[in-house]
Amino acid sequence: MRDRVTPTAVERRRAERRPAHGVVRLWTEPLYAEPVEAVLIDRSDCGFRARHRAATLTAGQVVRWEVSGIAGGMARVVWSRVFGPRVESGFAIVPTPEDAAAVEE
Repeated sequence: MRDRVTPTAVERRRAERRPAHGVVRLWTEPLYAEPVEAVLIDRSDCGFRARHRAATLTAGQVVRWEVSGIAGGMARVVWSRVFGPRVESGFAIVPTPEDAAAVEE
């Protein structure tokens, strides 16, 4: 009889996660209606994870984000997991034309 091998999770993150705290507001494209209020869980140099109640956020969707009026930009939803009324999503920050211009200076 052959042994059963359980696959292990493969780490695919490119950057280290660090704990994060605070409120992040998310606006969906193209309407930018009322923002989705979310709570930061952790962050990295290229993205963040947040808890919210918007089960309509799906992988591939682009959002505008802002943290407490001090940081913001665009991000793509990488994944979402629904836990009853709560949702956790991972976001990859999308460079904007302004980011590219700052690098060139």
